[in-house]
Amino acid sequence: MPGPKRYVVCALIGAAIGFYDGLVGPGTGTLLIIGYTFFAGYDMTTASGNAKVVNLASNVAALIAFVSRGNVLYALAAPAALCGIAGNWLGAGLAIRRGARFIRPMLLLVLAALIVKVIYDAIS
Repeated sequence: MPGPKRYVVCALIGAAIGFYDGLVGPGTGTLLIIGYTFFAGYDMTTASGNAKVVNLASNVAALIAFVSRGNVLYALAAPAALCGIAGNWLGAGLAIRRGARFIRPMLLLVLAALIVKVIYDAIS
């Protein structure tokens, strides 16, 4: 895909998934990776790296919105954030070392879990 067209596609993916992330949240990284792989033509490792940057920006925007309205339980959020950082560090290291062979099965596993959760929430 040519450069300028790829930028437009990536911007649209970022806007759509950013809106979803602010509204719902779970599965954002997975949806970004799928979008960047299938619609923008990136390999899975690059798509995963790009997804991290977009997800971080989206999360910072949501954090600012929630903090400004006093809707954060810091005693719960701080340890969860530290564990999230550690998990992301380990996961990113595995993705970089193992590439698509590792990312693809994990992507499918997370996507399947997300679909099961959405179905469960819809029927309960």
